[in-house]
Amino acid sequence: MILQKATRLISTVQRYIASPNRQIRHLRRIMHRHQTRYTASSNYNGEVKVVDLGRERRLLLDGRCHSFGMTSGGETELYREYWGHLHRVPFELAPHPRVLMCGLGGGTGLKVLTRELQPATITVLELDPVIVDVARRYFGIDDLPHIHILTGDEVAITTQMGATDQRFDLIVEDAMCLPTMNDAGLARAQLARLVALLAPGGGLVFNGPVVDKRMDPQRISAFCEHARALGLEISTRDVGQRWWFNRMVYARLTRPVAH
Repeated sequence: MILQKATRLISTVQRYIASPNRQIRHLRRIMHRHQTRYTASSNYNGEVKVVDLGRERRLLLDGRCHSFGMTSGGETELYREYWGHLHRVPFELAPHPRVLMCGLGGGTGLKVLTRELQPATITVLELDPVIVDVARRYFGIDDLPHIHILTGDEVAITTQMGATDQRFDLIVEDAMCLPTMNDAGLARAQLARLVALLAPGGGLVFNGPVVDKRMDPQRISAFCEHARALGLEISTRDVGQRWWFNRMVYARLTRPVAH
């Protein structure tokens, strides 16, 4: 009996060390009830809900959690997820960089980048106006400095940015969906549009695609090859999360872009 209890305790400790956020989430579900703060219907994301579980606030899109934040206390949990790796690029960034972020969600990544990089400006592209409204009303993004949000189609906006010679030191792509990743032509075209927006020495961060809560190495490998063909130096990092593992893709411009 004592041996069995000791074995269970060791197993619990090992699971916590491997994925502390997952264990905290389970504990929070035991201690608190879900409280729905907001529900809306979106033409792009279906049912949009904001739900509190204790001090954790989640953004649910069609029942799946796409972002979360804390209504009080520390934010260590956020930094253990992929958002905490957006600024940890394996190359040198310009001081107070100009940042372009594709995909807003609840603004979790936006908050981390603002706090850690102290950027001169952050331009955010978000297709869904419902998401922008929710991020402002329930996740406090209007309190962040130097934020400029553009609502609309990413392809159209980035094309226009390229035509007007706008440049960024860091581009974070967190909105490239699986249909784009599956289509080599679409993936190459979107990569080329983003690369054209990089300032000299600039870099990109991509949140690698996940299918059924698992990384898809073939899609990520193909994506990296597209990037290398455009003159980008690639490195990756696997990040364990409460729901799944993500593979972050970091890309740095190694040769001038012909404009």
